[in-house]
Amino acid sequence: MNKSIHVKCLHGYGQDASIMYKKMGHLFDQNILMNNDNLNGCKPISFKEIIIDCLDGPYNCAPFGTISSRGWWFQENPGMYNQPHQYHNVDAALKLLEKNILLEKNYIRDYYHVDILCGFSQGAICAMIAVDKKVVLPQLLILISPVEIMDDEWKIKDKIDIPTLVIFGKRDLFYSDDTTWLNNYFT
Repeated sequence: MNKSIHVKCLHGYGQDASIMYKKMGHLFDQNILMNNDNLNGCKPISFKEIIIDCLDGPYNCAPFGTISSRGWWFQENPGMYNQPHQYHNVDAALKLLEKNILLEKNYIRDYYHVDILCGFSQGAICAMIAVDKKVVLPQLLILISPVEIMDDEWKIKDKIDIPTLVIFGKRDLFYSDDTTWLNNYFT
């Protein structure tokens, strides 16, 4: 059966939806997915189209970037990302995501679902929190350059039981060889 795959993307701190869309467009390029000869005997997934929807975070963090720099919660400075700090008003980010999903359900007028939730950096943390709070329950969770949740109020209560791909870049500023913290978040 050919169906559409819906990918919801959450950008990193100091970025915006257009930057995330450019990055994710390459990852989910249909030509790459459909014409990959290196699938080790696996049959490629048959789908009609991939719909990539990237949201802008609710907070303007222009002092740390361009005028379109956004965040999912405000940070006093970008260096606090992997240090304990409060995630001020994450509720607004979760409400924005929930509202967006409800609007798409009404717009499509069909059963709308998020097949893949993909978050980068601060967006990856927001994605974990959104899944934990059941704002969205995708079939696959992709986390690019996440760090451990640093605000006790938003720590994951129940381990996430959704297939999850976690990607780290060796040149990432916050990369650490110690990823044992992931065991606290996923089954």
